Amino acid sequence: EVVGVGGNAGGVQVGDIAMFHFITEQNCKNAGTMETDGDTRYFYIQADRVVCVMRGGELKPLNGWLLAERAEKAAEKTEGGLEIPTAYRKETDRKFKVIAIPDDCEDIVVGDVIYTQGDCDRVLQPNEFFSIAPQSVFKIEIKDVLAVEV
Repeated sequence: EVVGVGGNAGGVQVGDIAMFHFITEQNCKNAGTMETDGDTRYFYIQADRVVCVMRGGELKPLNGWLLAERAEKAAEKTEGGLEIPTAYRKETDRKFKVIAIPDDCEDIVVGDVIYTQGDCDRVLQPNEFFSIAPQSVFKIEIKDVLAVEV
């Protein structure tokens, strides 16, 4: 939980539950920007390292990230029973439906179906929001969106 913000908070507010990559936690430990007070740990994190926050019961992406769910599940077999090669399934896996965008996003809106570069989607891990976020939600950098379906 965010307990304080500095000058350029990048959209992060006191009271938000902030999600950042686990490597950020390790970097804080290594750089000495983490303090402990009993069982409580305090991290001093640059706002641009925050991927999204939980605010008012909703996930809100920040800093060039959006949240999406798979638009369709890749079929493993055809109706006739032929197995579809993994390479083709990977192409189908690059299609997502946007469920949340940052406030400054102008080219993509919630509900858009997008196509991304390969291997750019990262599932929100259950531990990142203490099982608050569904495991079917992906974080995708906006720069990795190749096209929006019309």
